[in-house]
Amino acid sequence: MNWIRVLGLHYETTRALYPEDKLMIVFDIDGTIIDMRCMILHALKTFDRKNKTKYFHNLKLNDINVDENTVGRLLADLKIPLPVRKSFLKWYAKYKTSPGSILESHKPFKGVMDIIQWFYRRSNVCIGLNTGRPAAIRETTLDLLNNIGQEYNVHFDDELLFMNPYDWNTDCVDIKADGIKMFRDKGFRVFAFIDNEPENLRSVEKVNTNKEILLLHANTIYKSNKDMLPIKAISGSSYDVNDLI
Repeated sequence: MNWIRVLGLHYETTRALYPEDKLMIVFDIDGTIIDMRCMILHALKTFDRKNKTKYFHNLKLNDINVDENTVGRLLADLKIPLPVRKSFLKWYAKYKTSPGSILESHKPFKGVMDIIQWFYRRSNVCIGLNTGRPAAIRETTLDLLNNIGQEYNVHFDDELLFMNPYDWNTDCVDIKADGIKMFRDKGFRVFAFIDNEPENLRSVEKVNTNKEILLLHANTIYKSNKDMLPIKAISGSSYDVNDLI
């Protein structure tokens, strides 16, 4: 089942049912819009350069199979010496959340911005963002996304960005459902939610009481168990705007 084609059909159905409503499609950011492997690779290469080492000299993007919070596992798999691992992780903890890192090394998945642009151009449709990133980096996050969006004539609005009110690594599962509730309270009819974490989709399923929200799983890299996916959630990893058209 082609997840993007299903999304297009669901949008058409929802628009036909509610021709005057303000519709919204909601995206997670990290692992859904942003390919966090790019940041991880950039961090590893930067560490090598700063320390005049070559531990990660031959590492490629497809060699990275962990998310941004479990890089230690990758280092162990690569058999990096323990002292080097500790040194890297201590440096990486600050580097990954720095404005410079976010703006320089965060890149979108191929095709995802074309999908966002397609919906952005629809009449009376908005793009919502629902992220586990802490509110402390709100400005940097918007700068990042709007820098990416310039090429596509897409602008992400501050008022349509829901962020984690707590700190990094705080359990944000329930927060995802809170984000959907906030958008509804603002008067939007949310018709689709895309996230890479199965547990986040399960959380939103709890508030999807009228079953109007299509739950889409970005099958990229995730840490929660895929068994947590709601039964009717649809998975996919390729963003092809032609499947919408």
